[in-house]
Amino acid sequence: MHAPTQDPGLSSSIRSLLSVEAQHDRPTALHSARVVRLARRVGRALGLDPLRLRHVALVALLHDVGKVDVPREILDKPGPLDEQEWRTVRDHPGHGADLLAELPETAHLAEAIRASHERWDGGGYPDGLSGYDIPLTSRISFVCDSFDAMISNRPYRVAMPLGAALDEVEHESGRQFCPTAARALVEIVGPPWRVLGRPRRRGSSWRCGVG
Repeated sequence: MHAPTQDPGLSSSIRSLLSVEAQHDRPTALHSARVVRLARRVGRALGLDPLRLRHVALVALLHDVGKVDVPREILDKPGPLDEQEWRTVRDHPGHGADLLAELPETAHLAEAIRASHERWDGGGYPDGLSGYDIPLTSRISFVCDSFDAMISNRPYRVAMPLGAALDEVEHESGRQFCPTAARALVEIVGPPWRVLGRPRRRGSSWRCGVG
């Protein structure tokens, strides 16, 4: 996979942040690179102009950069997180936004990074934003982030089949996910991978937004 730090369009400051992220948690860095590719496709499907597509890609690339402040033992924990560990995880979008706000070339992305784990129904974190109060770039990144987390192996569970993950995105459209972004994701990924069967419901073994 193309290493995001090698993208010639990235500033040295962004490359430095990504390098620190990769050293702290390489699986997260690789996950973010996959989310970028998916988010670009969703953005194009929604007809975004080149500047908005660039912002979508950067938010997708940097959405988890705040995890550099999350201890490795939490990121790698094979079982459920306790409440204190969840609070630590839920702080990472704010940490990422604070990091980006300090850099002139990324300060304009700080709001969207902070909102990158907010849910359409208001049940996300850190601020409980809902609906159109969540920036579009954040909504696109979140559904792509969650989908890639579902179909990837993690220390605490095995990957979901692609068809089941698409069913989950459809089921959570209008709940966790922006309906417009969720529909675009399903349409661009869906047809070759659809399977019969019921989607997983809340209580599944994957952690949305942690990946």
